[in-house]
Amino acid sequence: MKRGELARAFVGESDVFLQAKGALAAGAVFEIWPGSIPAGRLHRTYVRRLHRAQALNRPSLGFEEAVASLASSGSQELLIGYIDDRERGGHYYQLFLTSDLARVVGCIGVQAISRDDADPDMDLME
Repeated sequence: MKRGELARAFVGESDVFLQAKGALAAGAVFEIWPGSIPAGRLHRTYVRRLHRAQALNRPSLGFEEAVASLASSGSQELLIGYIDDRERGGHYYQLFLTSDLARVVGCIGVQAISRDDADPDMDLME
């Protein structure tokens, strides 16, 4: 997937979408991983991560909206990817896309945390 194609897949004007698109336009590294995963499975995983983030009071962007989008995607197969803008002091954006790469279904932005504060259940990059 090319940078411009990914930018066009962000349909909507949510804050996290706009920030992720801005990071992409600024040259942030991105990747879409091969292989799809059922939205229901992703939803279960990210509900758990959302609750953990809330319990730890970890700031994020778009987490609740992404979880709701995963829930409404039912059994649809989705792809996972990321935009990594941490090198510029920005966020790591976890992306969920339709299997045809036409639309970003959800996006979660998280800031880097120190290794001392890291929690394996919160690793969005796995």
